Amino acid sequence: MDEPESAHGKLSKLDQKWTGERFMLLFVATLGTALVVIFVIASLKTGDFTWDYLAHDLVRHTIESSAL
Repeated sequence: MDEPESAHGKLSKLDQKWTGERFMLLFVATLGTALVVIFVIASLKTGDFTWDYLAHDLVRHTIESSAL
């Protein structure tokens, strides 16, 4: 049987080794690692992130009327 060919000519040994299954495995492993890192970072409690509605200066951040 002949060697597999692509649109760019004969495939090298490295190109023959990297099949679609291997790319999907690499994709799933990368996605899983990224999700684990994101959830670990999100679960770390490093401060008090509660919302306080009095934290902003309402007078300073109020949009002024142009009718004046």
